[in-house]
Amino acid sequence: MNKLLGLALVATLPLAACSHMPMASTSEKASNTAVATSGEQYCFKRNLVQSDGKLYCNWVSDRADACTARADKGLEIARYGDPQPAGRCDTGEYLMKVAPRA
Repeated sequence: MNKLLGLALVATLPLAACSHMPMASTSEKASNTAVATSGEQYCFKRNLVQSDGKLYCNWVSDRADACTARADKGLEIARYGDPQPAGRCDTGEYLMKVAPRA
């Protein structure tokens, strides 16, 4: 009986040790952080206007969302690099993107 109890104890030790080790996170917050750190913003080329130290456009952080976004907002020119081509939407609309300055 002692051997059986000892064997059961030895078999559970590795499981207990593993339960306290750090694990990779699979939450949505981890994926959202990756999007936020890139900082690129996308918008329609035809909407892009520079005024009062800002770039006004229908800026969004996801390229696919840029094809449906309609609300314009301004981004500080000093915080972002020059606008670059970012492809086209399915509708043929040209997209532009800006990335934060390093």
